[in-house]
Amino acid sequence: MLGKAFPAIRMLRLPIALGAACDCWLAVILAKSGDGRGPGDLHAMSWSASLTAAAMVAGGLAVHGVLLNDLLDARHDATFNPGRAIPSGRLGPTTAAAASVGALLVALLGATWFGLPAVGVTLLVAMGILFYDLLGRYVPAVGMLTIGLLHAAILFLPDPGLLFTLPAWLVMTHEMTVAILEHVLQDKRPRVSRRAVLAMGLGWIAATTWLLGLGAARGGWLVVDVVDLVPPLVAVAGFGLLVLRAVRRVDPAIGARRVRRLGTLWHPVYGTAWLLMLGLPGAALWLGAAGVGGMLLLALVRELAVLPGRAATYR
Repeated sequence: MLGKAFPAIRMLRLPIALGAACDCWLAVILAKSGDGRGPGDLHAMSWSASLTAAAMVAGGLAVHGVLLNDLLDARHDATFNPGRAIPSGRLGPTTAAAASVGALLVALLGATWFGLPAVGVTLLVAMGILFYDLLGRYVPAVGMLTIGLLHAAILFLPDPGLLFTLPAWLVMTHEMTVAILEHVLQDKRPRVSRRAVLAMGLGWIAATTWLLGLGAARGGWLVVDVVDLVPPLVAVAGFGLLVLRAVRRVDPAIGARRVRRLGTLWHPVYGTAWLLMLGLPGAALWLGAAGVGGMLLLALVRELAVLPGRAATYR
């Protein structure tokens, strides 16, 4: 039983769901701690209900995207990654497809708690995932910008009227950077050309203008004191230093996996930093603890997935 269950669970790549859930929890905390009101009137919802709904939406979309990607890559993986769950037969395509649809339904169910606008944003994100899997990932400039925008959209799921849009901008920039590093380290095709770099730069500028302009138009914070930005700046610097250490003197493929894992699990760090900046230490402590607890649980699942099939080795 364990030999089948844990590898299948690993296929879901739950760290992505954890990162998305932490972003969504940050948006809930911002909405309930500020003056803004979400479409479902987040102030009237209990903390447990709003945080549970946020986890359902973000986690459901993340799992849906991962399973859809693996389903579309099943033929490619049968040749180049035969050990993956679907090509190896540990998880059937029908089961994976049903789980993908089920995850999307869970996301939509969670979004209904926040109101009809949140359901609309959830559907837009699902359409963005489909666009990326079918087309975007084959065009580096388009795919990397799409990844960034999809992650930024997570913060608009519980409250499409989000006032403080700087966290969404940072998440977008972070995920674009991680995608670029992963693509270059793995030497994926097509390579990132100068034209692609220019296109990504222009797309990032346009998205930055839209996100920050949206926050300014809604009366949210756009310009803050540099001193206030110390926590998020420290988080960004810490990620940069850890990335340099992760890729130093290792095979590029290993470095790419480390960068992806680190980038995915850094989302709760950013959330904690923003809450500290806003003077919400209690919420920051809770989000940080939730992130650390989730990481430890996922690490346990990862080790258990190793046990049934092969002996654990030093890494």
